[in-house]
Amino acid sequence: MRSLKLSLTGNLYEVSMRSKVPTTLAVEGENRSRGSPFLQHGDFRVTGGDLSAQVSFSPVFSGSGTLVLATDQNLYHSTSLTDLASTYQVLLMGNNLESSEISNLNNQLNNLRYEYTSYNNNYNDPNSNLYDPTYISNLSTQITKLESALNNLYALDATSLAA
Repeated sequence: MRSLKLSLTGNLYEVSMRSKVPTTLAVEGENRSRGSPFLQHGDFRVTGGDLSAQVSFSPVFSGSGTLVLATDQNLYHSTSLTDLASTYQVLLMGNNLESSEISNLNNQLNNLRYEYTSYNNNYNDPNSNLYDPTYISNLSTQITKLESALNNLYALDATSLAA
């Protein structure tokens, strides 16, 4: 079966791709050593094959990136949902994706909030030998990152994809 490999390089503002064969998004050339291409708005859709995103994306400008990775088959992505959604508004679609992934992120957030509140209630006295400002700062950072991610993730209940 034919397949397509789309190699991304450089600073890209907007890329839209439609394919009817299994497709892999990859990094080539100088970007391979830098880790990820810079992409502000990406819309990658495949009908009739898997979509494999073997790349981490970074937006060119912060705060306004959008990313669509969608297929009517299976979607494979190498970046965590939290990392993707902390820099993009993200829409993912694939037969192998489950809403439980977003539920797991919500559970992680609730656990971190509980831990943060519990720590503040019990050990937030600077005179205490159990007081650790680095620990509470790390918890706060994790909470903020998950909240941002969950605000930018969208789950669809769909059975088909129209390109």
